[in-house]
Amino acid sequence: MEKEKRRLVILVVLLPLSIFAQKQTFEQYKVAQQTKYQNFKSAKQKEYDAYRRKINAEYATYMAQKWTLSKSFGALQKPKDQDPPKPAVKMDKTPPTLNEINCKSVISIVPYDEPEPIVPISEPLKDDKPQFKFTFHGTSCAVHLNDALKYTLSAVSEPAATAMWNHLSNSAYDDVIADCLRLRDELQLGDWGYINLVQTLTQTFYGSKQSNEAVIMQMYILTQSGYSTRVARTSDRFYLLVPLKASLYGYSYFDLDGQKYWIFGKSGEKQSFYIFEKEFPNEQIPSLRLTKSPNLDFQPAPQRTIASVRYPSMKATFVVNKNLIDFYNEYPLSTSWDYYSAASLSDETKASLYPVLKREIAGKSVKDAANMLLNFVQTAFSYQTDGDQFGYERPLFGDETLFYPYSDCEDRSIFYSILVRELLGLEAVLLYYPGHLATAVVFPDNQYYGWHFRWKDKVYTICDPTYTGADIGDCMPDYQTVSPEVIQIE
Repeated sequence: MEKEKRRLVILVVLLPLSIFAQKQTFEQYKVAQQTKYQNFKSAKQKEYDAYRRKINAEYATYMAQKWTLSKSFGALQKPKDQDPPKPAVKMDKTPPTLNEINCKSVISIVPYDEPEPIVPISEPLKDDKPQFKFTFHGTSCAVHLNDALKYTLSAVSEPAATAMWNHLSNSAYDDVIADCLRLRDELQLGDWGYINLVQTLTQTFYGSKQSNEAVIMQMYILTQSGYSTRVARTSDRFYLLVPLKASLYGYSYFDLDGQKYWIFGKSGEKQSFYIFEKEFPNEQIPSLRLTKSPNLDFQPAPQRTIASVRYPSMKATFVVNKNLIDFYNEYPLSTSWDYYSAASLSDETKASLYPVLKREIAGKSVKDAANMLLNFVQTAFSYQTDGDQFGYERPLFGDETLFYPYSDCEDRSIFYSILVRELLGLEAVLLYYPGHLATAVVFPDNQYYGWHFRWKDKVYTICDPTYTGADIGDCMPDYQTVSPEVIQIE
């Protein structure tokens, strides 16, 4: 009995010590694993840094060689309005009859992967670090940059460009690139907006839009960010070349292996340049796609009020962001109308417009709500062609439709597609007819009304925001025998 008691006492004493020893062992194990991970991460970072130094150095060897002499193409002219038919007004109130149409083709969404930068995106700036502040479309921005990092080119030549490239390739500029990428994501700029942000930064830093140093720095930042760029020179100036999956009007360009490279800072006449044509590893052509409205500081434009004729209580007063309008005003024109719809509306606009519309359609059937939104778009805006309003063909983003005094068929179709997708949760597509754009919507349970078409396993009802007074399912008489192209929206 005494022996068993002694054994129990020993067990009681040793058990906590054993648990403590195990705990210490576990803590030690955790520390060891964390150390192992940090060592692995550090080794991989060193390996990646070595890879980056290697490809930048190899790129510089090509840059130092004689560039190719080539003649640019003259600038493309902005397209003129296509003489669209005058907007029709439905005079009778008879409901549309069921009619099925055939579609000419379907323009599917083109997959897009964001370029992969070779510099990681940084954390937000800390106040105790050196900052260079600049303004982008009324929005305050800052990056890790100071005058000590400024570089002066010795000449406009291949060796001078190479020397600046090698200077930029040291780690002192990594934070600048990372900050630019962070700003791109925070401000929701997309590729085109990012290119312009980098231009604004470098031109402000060097104090001139014609700065040769700014051009080489732009090329370096964009290249390290994963974007395809090239550089060209005359006897006294460098020029940034950027490809796009779209046409730029008013810009001269080069055709390099079937891809247009637009000359930033040069427009109009044909001219001879020396071009550095070497591609950078894993580069990607920038896109005009916007999946969100850019998040720019708010500058109020004049207040505006619009209302539906059929539903007068569907009346909204709002103020759009003038900074955003200025951003869109410099956006390249595109016939990829789905981009305009995918960009949606700014948060400020939604905050003033959507509560009114939601209140009016609350408790209504999906069909009635879609009709109310359709009449709102048909009658709240005044119609005018782009040719009359701007002098050239120009699709509008949603906030622009609310800002400018007039809109046409494409603007209204884009705007309506935004409303039905975001307020009703319905799938919508755009319909392209020669000289006209309309919308088509998939209703719950594949219910359809009036003029419609089938694609795959869905039925789409035509909804025309320019056919004033028409309901969902009504089709303008001029287009009832025309097969449209269907444009998917992301």
